[in-house]
Amino acid sequence: MDEKEYLLNLIAPLVDFPEGITMKSSQDERGTFIDIRLDPKDIGRIIGKNGSTVLAIRTLVHTFGFKNNKNISLKINGNQNTQK
Repeated sequence: MDEKEYLLNLIAPLVDFPEGITMKSSQDERGTFIDIRLDPKDIGRIIGKNGSTVLAIRTLVHTFGFKNNKNISLKINGNQNTQK
C-alpha cells in the first residue's frame, strides 16, 4: 500500500463526498508532499474541532512514513472546481 492509498483509506470514511477527493504527490529532497483536495463542505469534517482530526491524520501519516523510511507532508485544500 502506498501513501496515497493509505491516506485515501483514512479520509474517505470521514467525508460526505468521497468522490470529491483528489490527491497529487510530488517528491523533493525533503520527502513526499501530498496535496489533498476535498469538497469545500468536507473541510470542516477533516479539520475537526480545534484541528484534532487533521492532527490525528497527520500523526498516522507521519507514522506510516516513518515505518516506510519516508518523510510525508500534507496540505489540505477545498476544491474550487466542484459542481453544485
